[in-house]
Amino acid sequence: ADSKGRSTRGGELKEIKEDEKPTLKRRNSTGTIHLSTTLSQQDNTATIKCVCAVLRAHMQEHALDPKHPEIPPELAVFRDQNISRDAERAMARLPPQHQVPQFREVCGFFESVYEKSQMESECIIMTLVYVERLIKATRGRLYIRWDNWKPILFSAMIMASKVW
Repeated sequence: ADSKGRSTRGGELKEIKEDEKPTLKRRNSTGTIHLSTTLSQQDNTATIKCVCAVLRAHMQEHALDPKHPEIPPELAVFRDQNISRDAERAMARLPPQHQVPQFREVCGFFESVYEKSQMESECIIMTLVYVERLIKATRGRLYIRWDNWKPILFSAMIMASKVW
């Protein structure tokens, strides 16, 4: 604006009326990203979906591995014992990429355990940290698959709730 209150944007002079105030957009510290939540008030549903997407990506990565190695016997402790032999045979007949559970199923399981055990919001991220640490501690020999993802996820959630 010049000294007479006229806008000089774009090289044109326009009169600015007293009652016209420029609208200011709310900005955060970066000036470009607008967030509706913060870590102090995080969106737990969105965070759970992100964690479940990462877990499912681990399962898809294993399913698409051409070697498709079996889990070593010493890591079979994570196998889901509630899977019937019939279901196990049916899954074995499916191509590996079809053995990965649906995203809704992974999120549903996570949300159910999270809500029923009344976990703190920090436990969501810590669960993923513990799953990643478990994979790293086994030097990649433990794969998250259709027959062990629930016990692995449940164990990591319990660990996260105990620490936090």
